[in-house]
Amino acid sequence: MKKGFLTTSKAKQQLNKTEIEKKDADSLVADTSASRNLNSGVSPNTPQWTTFSHGLVAEAGLPKGYERSKRIWASEFPDLNDPQAFCYVTLPSVKSGAVLPDNLGNRTECCVSVHVKNLIEKTPGFPSPPLQPTGGKAYEIRDAGAKGLGVFATRLIRAGDIIMDDRPLIFSPSGSTAFLRDQEFIRTLEAYTLGQSKQIVLYEMDQVIKGAFDRMPVEHQKAFMELYNSHKEDGSGEYIGRSRTNGAGIDGKKLRDQGTTGPVGAYSVVCYDYSRMNHCCCPNSVFHWHTDTFTIRVCAIRDIPAGEEISINYCSVLDSAAERAQSLAPYGILSCTCSPSCSDPALAKISDERRARFKKPIVLHPPAGRSGPGATWVQPALTRLRELEEENLQAADEYRRTLYQLVNIYCFLHDVDKVLLYAHKLDAVCRAMDRSKEVDKNLLTRQGVKHTAGWQTGMLNRMQMPGMPMPLMMAFA
Repeated sequence: MKKGFLTTSKAKQQLNKTEIEKKDADSLVADTSASRNLNSGVSPNTPQWTTFSHGLVAEAGLPKGYERSKRIWASEFPDLNDPQAFCYVTLPSVKSGAVLPDNLGNRTECCVSVHVKNLIEKTPGFPSPPLQPTGGKAYEIRDAGAKGLGVFATRLIRAGDIIMDDRPLIFSPSGSTAFLRDQEFIRTLEAYTLGQSKQIVLYEMDQVIKGAFDRMPVEHQKAFMELYNSHKEDGSGEYIGRSRTNGAGIDGKKLRDQGTTGPVGAYSVVCYDYSRMNHCCCPNSVFHWHTDTFTIRVCAIRDIPAGEEISINYCSVLDSAAERAQSLAPYGILSCTCSPSCSDPALAKISDERRARFKKPIVLHPPAGRSGPGATWVQPALTRLRELEEENLQAADEYRRTLYQLVNIYCFLHDVDKVLLYAHKLDAVCRAMDRSKEVDKNLLTRQGVKHTAGWQTGMLNRMQMPGMPMPLMMAFA
């Protein structure tokens, strides 16, 4: 999880003045929204957003002359009438008189705005207990070679199965609006270069997370400190460093600070078991945040045999190998060899070409007249599905979309066997992607298929007289 921080126009003007910035060019480009703001009449003193540095940073640490802040970024007793006030809170709240050991593993220390706290507590079903893995726990954490620890399947895990439903140790801002509200702090940053400002904000964010860490039970503190830290040389403290390495971003459409967009106002979580999962450019599982259970839920996106490492993706799976390498660098992954599409230059080139094509949806139109089960106009979708499966990119949304396309096509063509084949694959993928409600359950049975809208449309097409135009203009996207 990469985190960003606020900069000012003065800091940006000094972009190339220090050796630090030159060595960390990847961190010096502002977010595109910030770039647009700079060219659209926004005040030059308006804070902008950029990413933190990573790797070996010269002169890491607080700059000389900066007095370590004694600011209180969050309180245990906030003004509950101020939605932008930040507070430390334990969620789900511990019932009065509860015995502490009974709550271990089910509590999260949070640093949140009052607005987000209210959103969480008003979520229907909150706090529901975490879901149990399908068929019971089916993984273990053990040595993964050069990657450190990893999560491995102890038995066959089927596509769509729940692998874990992990409640976080810490829930904290990935881009705190508390900094935006403190004009004195922003004025302080204007006296420093961009690189120095990064170090200052890293320190302050480290203190924010330390505030949540200090509230943890000892067992949770131990678990947090056992997590890997890939940011030991860039000025990150031990708390923000582990959060940057292991944090999972929360969907901003679900939880974010009031009135914010983009990186500012977003949140991330650090779990224990989930944080042991390593990256793969063709992962066999996917994850989603669920506020009702207050958990990161990991599900298999394809069958995972016993002994195979369970992986997730840290970056977009449809990016090119070069783009993925750039995204993985902050995690200390300097040379990804997770698959031949990364390690073999010839195969990487083929994979890059395919992934670029996968970003462009295929739209198919049936020809006029009747089409049989072997219709050739379906071939582009079949080819795309085959290539997606050859690349093991079931986690890409294009895979789900292509399955949905084929299900609709074969309903139209009245090919029940193929409808069932692709519908069961689609059902598993949608369960993994938390989209199971999108699958018409009629598609999963031989008799049910004949009651779908696609089947009825195909029947109308079959009833038309030779030479007559199609009753409907059809397109399968």
